[in-house]
Amino acid sequence: MHNQMKRPVTKLRHAMTLLPLLALSLTGCGGGSGGGGGTPPPTSPPVARFAYVANSADDTISVFIANNTTGQLRHHGYALTGDGPNSLTIDPSGEFAYTTNTNSTDISLFTINSLSGELTPSLCDRVNTNLTCGTGGGTPVSLAFNPNGLLAYVANQVSDTLTVHSMDLSDGSLSSAVAVQNPIDTNPSTGPRKILLHPDGDVLYVVHDGSDDIGIYDISATDGTLLEKAVGSPVSSGGTLAMDMVITPDGQNAYVVNRTSGHLGVFTVDGSGLLAANGSPVDTGLSPHALAVDSTGQWLYMISREASGTVSVFEIQTDGTLLQINCNGTTQRCPVGDTPESITVDTTGQFISVTNGVDNTASLFTINQTTGELTDSRTLSARSAPGALAYLADPAEATITPRFAYVANRNGNSISSFTIDSSDGTLTGIGPSPVTAGLTPSSVTADPSGRFVYATNSASNDVSGYTIDTNNGSLTQMGASPFSLIPSFGPQSISVEPSGRFAYTANASDSISAFSINQNNGALTLESGLSTASTDPIAISVDPTGRFAYVANTSPTDSVSAFSIAADTGALTSIGTIAAGSAPNDVAIDPSGRFVYVANVGIASYNISAYSIDSTTGALTEIPGSPFPAGSAPFSITVDPLGQFVYVANQSSQSVTRYIIDPISGELTAGSTTVSTGLNNPQSITAEPSGGYVYVANGGANSISGYTIDATTGDLSSIGTAATTGSFPQSIVTTATVQ
Repeated sequence: MHNQMKRPVTKLRHAMTLLPLLALSLTGCGGGSGGGGGTPPPTSPPVARFAYVANSADDTISVFIANNTTGQLRHHGYALTGDGPNSLTIDPSGEFAYTTNTNSTDISLFTINSLSGELTPSLCDRVNTNLTCGTGGGTPVSLAFNPNGLLAYVANQVSDTLTVHSMDLSDGSLSSAVAVQNPIDTNPSTGPRKILLHPDGDVLYVVHDGSDDIGIYDISATDGTLLEKAVGSPVSSGGTLAMDMVITPDGQNAYVVNRTSGHLGVFTVDGSGLLAANGSPVDTGLSPHALAVDSTGQWLYMISREASGTVSVFEIQTDGTLLQINCNGTTQRCPVGDTPESITVDTTGQFISVTNGVDNTASLFTINQTTGELTDSRTLSARSAPGALAYLADPAEATITPRFAYVANRNGNSISSFTIDSSDGTLTGIGPSPVTAGLTPSSVTADPSGRFVYATNSASNDVSGYTIDTNNGSLTQMGASPFSLIPSFGPQSISVEPSGRFAYTANASDSISAFSINQNNGALTLESGLSTASTDPIAISVDPTGRFAYVANTSPTDSVSAFSIAADTGALTSIGTIAAGSAPNDVAIDPSGRFVYVANVGIASYNISAYSIDSTTGALTEIPGSPFPAGSAPFSITVDPLGQFVYVANQSSQSVTRYIIDPISGELTAGSTTVSTGLNNPQSITAEPSGGYVYVANGGANSISGYTIDATTGDLSSIGTAATTGSFPQSIVTTATVQ
């Protein structure tokens, strides 16, 4: 399943006109908010449009779409970075993103698509290394921009230097450090760890974890060069192993965490930017690691690494001193995941995100706007070793609008196309439709960008590829299509991973085939060396993080196989296999990336197997209470885009069953009502990306049934049917735009 979303973010320097699409597919058989301090606030009240997370263990940046009502983050693909990204910064215009990379000792630069939030590597990606992306120092660990975005400041460990870079406004590239100012020696063994600017943008602070102090530098108003203050710098951090520092929005108070000693340094900031200790450091009794201050400057949040990890909350008093309050009700510290790395307040000041580096998760919280306390809202699976998180702000809220639906007609050897009426969900056929496919198309999907459609042809042993006309939704077969699977045969199901670079097919020849996708024209290239063995595979789905793939193996194997996906090559590596019910036929993954659901169509089962995903290894563990009862012959399964409900199309009982997902355990509770599809032999079910509608492909009636989703209960209400003009529709996929 692909719950990706795309849509314009901020109005940036360069106007963009193309609205990209978002795809959701179903197989037929189956710390800191954008960099250094000093960034001026938007002219309108900001909302968080997108969030980005640097993943240090697999050298990627994950992209998320932010929900400003619930604070939830939805996976939106990922991009490759340099080796070992340790910090993440968005420039003040919101056009460019940067990671500092520990192992490759350079900086990666990305252009942010102002419509979709997607990242395009530029200049300093690990494939096209450009020497101008070096820092002129040792290992870059932190980067901050001055308020107008013309200069970037970088802290370099190992060499113990600061470097200053000018930025090219047209492409985001950074000059060599020497071009602006020779690298500044912070003195041996100081270990610069983090830099940030005063909110006024005229003073720069450097946290040193080697000497446990704070360096303070004046920023020249003329050319942006740095000069360390002759008096008052450096100043003691108040403990040992200084890790992080924040300044309140009014610029009057600063706080520093010291992990080894467990201290929280409290400072006042005078008019010249100098720091003065405001009483004794607070002894937290913990292992504090990072800080965040809310947008009003009333509350300070601290993550710590004792035991598995916690969040503590402090009320900032009028004199800048701290009063610890309960995190939630009578709970003094809220638990998070294992080894928290960063804590970030979103651009609205309503939500907090904590990345957890060891268990590969993000903990999401809602801030009580009156008390500052936190309510645990959800846990999200992430990629490997998530660290720095940055939000991208915009004045406008995202609106997801369903656009098109595509149906594979098994007996008609064709693909039918429809527009989706966003106001009521009804379908209207698109001409010329249907378009020709190969022999016995069994599964259809779309890439995450919504530019391409792919259909597996079981009898002709190939995959048909089409480009989507983004204006009217019509399909044009790619010039090189169909794409052969030989020596594999009998493709049953196809799934595209979230970055849109690889596609996988589950084949009757007991194999999984891997294809690379041409990013310009969508053409597939069979990667012969990446084929993977799997016994009786019938359906495949990639998890929303893009790290794992899960395959339903039908009778007599009756199991689910798990595979890890290499971020750079797309290669699959077996994680293991777990038993399922009788004749598993379809597999779906919830949008948080934490649960897998499998429809078991065999008469000996007629149920749904449910599994939790180990966020570190990808291995599956059956959820208590699994399997869960279903109707007769549950043939296809889908999860709504918000991860609240599961819907199952039951072939023999001609019905759709709705389940409620327990957000903590993943357990399913069946709904009180089951929707009848009539005598239509339902083959495939999908929830479109806005979460407003569900569609069922009816093989026996050559039609698509549509239903509205009640946002509170998940109940379905019929909105009628549409003819497919093709024989025996077996699989359906939908796309949407964000606007």
